[in-house]
Amino acid sequence: MAKLLTQLRNMPEDEIEEVRELLEAHRIDFYETRPGLLGLTLGAIWVRNDEDIEQAKQLFNEYQHERGLRVRREYNARRRRGETETIWQRFRHNPLAFLFVIAFAGFILYLSLVPFIRFGS
Repeated sequence: MAKLLTQLRNMPEDEIEEVRELLEAHRIDFYETRPGLLGLTLGAIWVRNDEDIEQAKQLFNEYQHERGLRVRREYNARRRRGETETIWQRFRHNPLAFLFVIAFAGFILYLSLVPFIRFGS
């Protein structure tokens, strides 16, 4: 019976492709299910054979660790070169959207606090 290796929710396409290549390189039989239109069904990578699941999990965990280190190094290198966008740059790029987000957050905060403010008076 097939066993779940990982869900595909919030996983970028390049990472999914690298996981496919990893499993194929180690000759682990797997298949994918795509999320349904309404998000009710699970998008995932499944290992077909029970005896392969432990090896697949170990390979996947090692891959995740290495990818985390690599992505962190790449981000730090971009930040040192000044290629990452700061909050101020985002504000200058699109001030209306930035102000809308701030106003919306303030509105949500207000709605959250109104019952307590009214309860106290």
